[in-house]
Amino acid sequence: MLKYRVVLKGTASENGVEFDLMDQEEAFQCMMSFRDLYPENTYDIKEYNWITPEGKRLGRDPDLH
Repeated sequence: MLKYRVVLKGTASENGVEFDLMDQEEAFQCMMSFRDLYPENTYDIKEYNWITPEGKRLGRDPDLH
């Protein structure tokens, strides 16, 4: 599932994250709000593939039980 994060430009990707786990429209609105509040900073929207916590589990193998 694609999610977006608003990142402070010019910093490391993880250290400059302002907000995370947003849809594209939410990320754009958030970035525009940050630009209005802090015009001296530049922000960018980064796309990443988000895996749900349920998707990270290995699950149970029915052949073993």
